[in-house]
Amino acid sequence: MIYLAASDVRSMLSNAQELEITVKGRQSGQSRRISVWFVYDAGRIYLLPVKGSDSEWYKNVQANRSVRISVAGKSANSVAKPLTDPRAVKQVIERFNRKYGEEEIQTWYQKLDAALELFVPSDREYNDLRDSDFER
Repeated sequence: MIYLAASDVRSMLSNAQELEITVKGRQSGQSRRISVWFVYDAGRIYLLPVKGSDSEWYKNVQANRSVRISVAGKSANSVAKPLTDPRAVKQVIERFNRKYGEEEIQTWYQKLDAALELFVPSDREYNDLRDSDFER
């Protein structure tokens, strides 16, 4: 697996339609990979779980906020912030509607009560996250 500097990750995200996230299982502790739609905006990655707060991977992130993002075989570690405030979730939904189209979001997303914001570190902060416990 190739790890990129944060500036390279940001560049790749601006052109991608989906990315892969890896989260730790809250009970098993095993890594779980999921392909997801996302929005990249102002140094943050936003995710909407298809089943909202009922999505298993969202529950896993609530238990362990370390997330690996992968695009085109290249990865970076990140830290997730669950969003449940209705105004914050609405803003994420609006971003998804602009990127993917409101009809697509209404078709595929069953429950819109939660979202995630992922931190994209600066190049200086990146090295600390690269060596996080995800690799252990």
